[in-house]
Amino acid sequence: MSPDLLIAGLNTVGLIAICTIAYGWLQRLMPHRLVRQCAVGCLLGTGAALSMLEPYTVLSGLQIDSRNLFLAVSTAFGGALSTVISFTISGLVRISIGGPGVITGLATMIFACLMAGLWTYVTRGKRRRSWMAWVMLGVILSAPLLAVMLLMNVMNPYVALMRLTTDMIGAVFFGRMFEGELRRGNRERQLNLEASTDALTGLPNRRALMNYISHISPTDQETMALLVVDADHFKSINDTHGHDVGDEVLKMIAKSISASIRHGDFAARFGGEEFAVLLRVEKTEDGYEMAERLRREISGLHEVFGKRITVTVSVGGVSLPSEKFDFRQVFHQADAALYAAKRMGRNCAVFL
Repeated sequence: MSPDLLIAGLNTVGLIAICTIAYGWLQRLMPHRLVRQCAVGCLLGTGAALSMLEPYTVLSGLQIDSRNLFLAVSTAFGGALSTVISFTISGLVRISIGGPGVITGLATMIFACLMAGLWTYVTRGKRRRSWMAWVMLGVILSAPLLAVMLLMNVMNPYVALMRLTTDMIGAVFFGRMFEGELRRGNRERQLNLEASTDALTGLPNRRALMNYISHISPTDQETMALLVVDADHFKSINDTHGHDVGDEVLKMIAKSISASIRHGDFAARFGGEEFAVLLRVEKTEDGYEMAERLRREISGLHEVFGKRITVTVSVGGVSLPSEKFDFRQVFHQADAALYAAKRMGRNCAVFL
């Protein structure tokens, strides 16, 4: 075996291992899909670029490396956005390397991205692609290079076999490892979502609210208010109509709150029949107006399981202090405003 070919193969194995570890990290720590796609494109585009730095040169203008494998995996696991980013990074590196094979190299890279996209479309919807599917992807990625070697009359059976074998094995191991990391990442994100979501209403829960508050910047504090929304006589609703009706009332309140708040606001079920809402406000009056608006939106006659039920809420609110604060104290103040509303006869809002 040629030392250059061996070095190129070991370089590919090392890059695959590094990219797999990094991909797993991205899956676990980046919850936003578009951000992950961009990161995957950068990661695999860099992998493709680095693979070109240790190629096996067949002759001047024709070198063998694994860039197309990285581009294909980028397409399979990152989609169109990831493909564009990875192709741009690796394409610019190929142009900077120069030489008579630039156009041919870019053409094979485009072919790899297009065929990987078609392969992804054909094999979509499967929880786990078979090893044979990944082998076929490896064969597809080898085709352009083998065709170029034939056209340039430099076909070397040994080199062709090594290239084909490397692409097939690389595709199987690369794809299977990425699939494993993808499943683990999806599972962890789902568990995190379930841990921070109220199962009944679908709103964030107390844990999510506390996490959100811990990330509020001092600048944002100056323009925020906390509302506490509590269903009036909720125990009576449960006792009279049953817990199923009570659950539907809570879902209705949660839905009304979600529909009423604006972009940048945050609502959570704090516990029982109590909800907390963090608002972006410009002045204190805005906090009261929003509290009153929520009360009006929710309170009234509602039909639940064919029963017409009067539902009202009381709302208490306070502005967040501009300096560093203890959320328990602020919540206690909002809770005091809520109980002031209760003492006033319920179905009203008090903002301190």
